[in-house]
Amino acid sequence: MILMDAMLPATVDVSATYGSAAAARRAIEALQYAGIDPSQIRLLGAAVDAARAADARPNASGRDLPMVWRVFWRGLLWSVIGTPAGALVGLALGLAGFVAINLWITIALWALFGHLLGGIWGAYAALSIGDAWEMTFQDAEAAPVIVSVRIEGSSGQLGRVEQLLRDGGPSAVAVRPAGAAQ
Repeated sequence: MILMDAMLPATVDVSATYGSAAAARRAIEALQYAGIDPSQIRLLGAAVDAARAADARPNASGRDLPMVWRVFWRGLLWSVIGTPAGALVGLALGLAGFVAINLWITIALWALFGHLLGGIWGAYAALSIGDAWEMTFQDAEAAPVIVSVRIEGSSGQLGRVEQLLRDGGPSAVAVRPAGAAQ
């Protein structure tokens, strides 16, 4: 049920319970792509507690592998996209008269620049989603995962956040005053 913002206390938590970390990850991605600040999103539940305990162990190589692959593939994808974009910039600059040694070297240098910039952007974008999203990659027991979003004041976000959480197919969605028991 979507409540009116005027009926709510100053700060509320909208929580949704998902059956797996993968479903929670998709919900977090949807929230962040819709403009919800990552600092407003928390991950709760027994699976998350187990993941945090696993995260405290010193050897993280096996647990972090899915995250490493995600960063690698995003960086590779954006470097491939950046290469022709850089080459087009080099071509445009070369035709405008800004030539390094000759036109082909100018195009190649700008293609390399686009390749590097695209790879850096892709890796950064893959890493900058937030801590709650990162925890969904931890290998933990199959227990429900709760995605909770704290909404400050009457920002008009409540209906949008609640709908985004519902779109992920949770088993339950709840709206509570901030700090109330989950």
